[in-house]
Amino acid sequence: MSRTLCLSLAVLFSGAFTRADDPQTPQPDRGERAREIVDEIVESVQHKLQPMQSPQGSMDSQIADCLLIQNQAEINLARFALKHVQDARVKQFAETMIRDHEDFGAKLARFAGHGDRFHNLNATTREHPRTTATEQTSQPALTVEGKRGNRIEVTAAKPISVSPVADDWFNLELAASENCQRMTKECLSKMKGDHFDHGYLGSQIGAHIAVLSKLEAADHYVSGELKDLLQDAQKTVKQHQARAEDLDRDLMHD
Repeated sequence: MSRTLCLSLAVLFSGAFTRADDPQTPQPDRGERAREIVDEIVESVQHKLQPMQSPQGSMDSQIADCLLIQNQAEINLARFALKHVQDARVKQFAETMIRDHEDFGAKLARFAGHGDRFHNLNATTREHPRTTATEQTSQPALTVEGKRGNRIEVTAAKPISVSPVADDWFNLELAASENCQRMTKECLSKMKGDHFDHGYLGSQIGAHIAVLSKLEAADHYVSGELKDLLQDAQKTVKQHQARAEDLDRDLMHD
C-alpha cells in the first residue's frame, strides 16, 4: 500500500471520529464503529483496485509499449532515409512508412503504458493524452464519494502508483531501440546513391520481419480491441515487407 493511500485512510478515519464526537450525534461504541469503518473501506478499496491489478491489462500495456517503440523507430528511420534516397519509388516507400506507422502509432498509444513518451504521433493521440507518471502520483489516492445505504463509497486513483519495474523495462527497450537506430544510420551513412537505396530497403525487410514476428506472438496474449488492431497491423506489415522486396528486386534490374 502506498504512503499516499495510507495518509488518505488516516484522513478518512480522522473525519469519521470527528463526526462521532458531534454532541448532537448519538455516540455508538467507538471500537465497534472503527471495525465497521475498516471493513467498509477495505471492501470498497479492494473492489476498486481489482481491475487495476488485472494481469491482462498489464500484459496489453507492455506489449503495446514494445510495439510502439518499434513503430517509432520505423518512423525515425524513414525520415532519415528521405534525406538520402535517390530513387523516386524508394522515396515514396519511405513516405508511406511515415504515414502508415504514424496512423498505427496513434491507435496503439491508447493501449500503451508510456504512450505519452512519444511526441511524433499525430493529433489523434495529442487530443487524448494519457496521464503521465507525475500526474498520477499527484492525484489523491482515494476520493470518498459518500455513503450509499450502509456502504462508504471510495474511488481509487488509477493507478495508485507506477511500477518501477515496468518503467525500467520500458527504458531498457527504448534505449536498445535508440542504439539500433543509431547503428543503422551509421551503416547507411557509409552508402551513396543506389547503394543507400538498397541498404535502406534491406533494413526495412529485416525490420518488418522482426515486427511481424512480435505481432504474431502477441496475438496469443491480447484480446478485444487491441487484438483486432494487431491483426490488422499484421496485414499492413506484410504489405510493407512485400513492397520493400519488390522495390529491391526492381532496383537490381534497372
